[in-house]
Amino acid sequence: MISLYETTEYTGFAKDTEAARPKKGKAALLAAVFLIPALLALSAFVLSSYYTDFANKCFIKIRSEVHNGNADEIKNILSAIRFKDSASYREICENVSAVHETYCVQSEANTSKVNFLKDVGCYLNGSGYVFLRPLRSDDKVGFEDRVAFMIRLAKSGFN
Repeated sequence: MISLYETTEYTGFAKDTEAARPKKGKAALLAAVFLIPALLALSAFVLSSYYTDFANKCFIKIRSEVHNGNADEIKNILSAIRFKDSASYREICENVSAVHETYCVQSEANTSKVNFLKDVGCYLNGSGYVFLRPLRSDDKVGFEDRVAFMIRLAKSGFN
């Protein structure tokens, strides 16, 4: 009980608030438990949408169709080119910023802006974007045709 005549202050309130506040160690632990997995998930998501080859400084954005697309196949195409034709691979790494697995713009198929190969894909000259047509189950175009298309683009100097 507190007396009106006591000269010492009541210290119970300060002790109650210290107990309610988490310690710095607990806050850091909680931050680590939630922050580290969130950063790992974010980096996995970002790396899954890029073709990365650190040794050759090759970073290409991969965008594939939601329903028909296959980003892993595009990565395999780039890997196959790396081992099959290293000069073309260097050209692709220098000139291509993104590979989109989607249909080419048909209205520009006959213009000089587009390097077009029927049934495989196209390249918008000077843009850094390659478009590969999504494959269907009944397609005659396969993996090797897509590899050959990318090599042909590289050998043409992306013009």
